Amino acid sequence: MTGTPVGFATINKGQITSGALQDPDPAELGQLTPTVEQVLPTIEQLWRYADRDDAAGRRPGWLARLDVGLPEAGGGIEAVVADLTQVVIPNGSRISEPGWSGFITTGPTTSAVAAWLAAAAAGGQRYAVQAFNTLERVALDWVAQLCGIPAAWQGVFSSGGSTANLVALGAARQQAFERRGYGPGSTPRSRRITPSSGLPPCLGWAGPGPGTFAVTPGGGSMCRRCGPRWHKASVMA
Repeated sequence: MTGTPVGFATINKGQITSGALQDPDPAELGQLTPTVEQVLPTIEQLWRYADRDDAAGRRPGWLARLDVGLPEAGGGIEAVVADLTQVVIPNGSRISEPGWSGFITTGPTTSAVAAWLAAAAAGGQRYAVQAFNTLERVALDWVAQLCGIPAAWQGVFSSGGSTANLVALGAARQQAFERRGYGPGSTPRSRRITPSSGLPPCLGWAGPGPGTFAVTPGGGSMCRRCGPRWHKASVMA
């Protein structure tokens, strides 16, 4: 960080004196408008897609500037803006470019970028009573209406398709157990897990519920989700 550090002598019962604010503080909250105004032209230039996508070819240059060690002192807002406008944004993703067909997703529109900025500034947590939490529920309701899902059903936004599939499979299996009269803590047949040490987190999370699995010492192949610490040898019905 640059600027003069705020010492204890400048703080009086939670109030910062004028002497503590003589130098600009890179961590302040009052320069959002001029900062964003410096970044927006570079974003709009990227969105024109006037030049070829050469981020891969330029990789050695921007990698040398970005992939550095922890600095002794932060560069402040000016350094952040310089990195964003000179290096990061010009070499960013171009999946919104017309004709780009390399993946199934696309980039945001103007309204989505504005909404993301608002959420980053004023809706950064899921706790408490706030408008952003309400908008998340409303968006889920809209998706349910669009897909013809009953209003009594609940949903959740996931981080991607793989996670969504995993959550859906877990919910479907749970419903299948409940249709046969088995609750979260019971199962029609015991499942015996033989990990090398304790119950792997993936099995504990994905199982029908607590008390479902009997754990015995053992060893076996590595579980790729949980890493080398956890191993599962067999799951016996």
